[in-house]
Amino acid sequence: NTQQQNVGSINKKKKQKEEITDNNKKKNTIPPLWLTWFAAISYHIEYVLSFMFVKLVEPVTYGTCDAVRRLGIIVSGHYMFHRAPFTRLNMLGIGLALLGALSYSYASH
Repeated sequence: NTQQQNVGSINKKKKQKEEITDNNKKKNTIPPLWLTWFAAISYHIEYVLSFMFVKLVEPVTYGTCDAVRRLGIIVSGHYMFHRAPFTRLNMLGIGLALLGALSYSYASH
């Protein structure tokens, strides 16, 4: 009888953990409203600044800066949301992109 109680207690705890996990998944599916607004405003500001920057530099320079900007977004987004280490292929791609930007910067001066 004691063994049945222990098994019942273990099963009850497992169900409680599953319910907590399910509740957390439901809560995390929709971002908070303030975060949505912040993202929208940030994107708008970035978009306006991007057009202002295009007027100041040559198209190739703009493309290089845009590639570095995107790389920064990818790296920071990966760090913020995944926290997993980059694979060797990821690191190779990041290094290649930075090397390309550095090469362009060096060649243009």
